[in-house]
Amino acid sequence: MTVMDVSKIVARINMAGDQAKDVKVGNEATMTPSDGDMPVTGKVIVVSPASDPNSTTVQVWVQADNPGERLRAGQSVHVSIVAATIESATLIPTTAILPNAEGETIVLVVDDKNIAHEKVVEIGAREPAMVQVTSGVEPGERVITVGGVGLEDKSRVRVMKPGEKSTRDTEETKDTKETKDSKADGR
Repeated sequence: MTVMDVSKIVARINMAGDQAKDVKVGNEATMTPSDGDMPVTGKVIVVSPASDPNSTTVQVWVQADNPGERLRAGQSVHVSIVAATIESATLIPTTAILPNAEGETIVLVVDDKNIAHEKVVEIGAREPAMVQVTSGVEPGERVITVGGVGLEDKSRVRVMKPGEKSTRDTEETKDTKETKDSKADGR
């Protein structure tokens, strides 16, 4: 017979070294079972000081309370760790980021007359779908998120409503989204 106390659980994660460098003991984390049911929150309790020479990964341990024993020993979980929090960040969809001919990072901002203007931006933290813009775009400005590649500066565009399907009847039909002022979690 084996006796286990599963009121607290520990997930041992092997993270890529470049991701683990930003993780610290005490960072908040979420463990979600592989079936996506009922995540539990916890904290990082160990960040190995050395990487595995065979895999170049770093072992990180996350501990969480397990109310109602929702998670079982040996169960696979997905772990998300908040490595940093940035207050009042301006976020835009990653699809709005483009390179220009000079190799600068730009976005196309749409003015109140539906004219697209190229703006050079500086990028900060990144998430899979969003990036932080540290300069070049202000909260509330509309940026082109679809169809910006090849669009010339000062082109007239048609702004689409969220969920509206493009008719693609002209080259100038572009999808835009407003930037938003919010909190970005660097994961």
